[in-house]
Amino acid sequence: MWMDKLSGGVLRLLTPIGPRYVQLSFWQRVYTLWIFRHFHSLPQQVLSRRQQEFLQRLCADPSLITWSRDHLATDMPVIGTIEQRLPVASESDRVASRKSTERGTTAIDRWLDSHQQP
Repeated sequence: MWMDKLSGGVLRLLTPIGPRYVQLSFWQRVYTLWIFRHFHSLPQQVLSRRQQEFLQRLCADPSLITWSRDHLATDMPVIGTIEQRLPVASESDRVASRKSTERGTTAIDRWLDSHQQP
């Protein structure tokens, strides 16, 4: 199973608009296998800053992301799943979130905004 994932696995992103799949290079698959060495699925919030930056760089490149599993060339194994859950926030958290959103957004947020279906 590890060899299948290493030779051609993809990363699944669970987004509010449905699952998306990221095709990875060999070294990206190695790193992703390391991230998911003990888990099949992880919430984005538990990833380290370095791992979140890695994920943001992947999402910044739209050529790597496919809309659904149907668009993949073959039935590639899923290395792991990133759950992008929205945390339940208090009013003070919402105000702080609005202020940080005004200053800038992450690559993941920009990608989600640009790919939301009407």
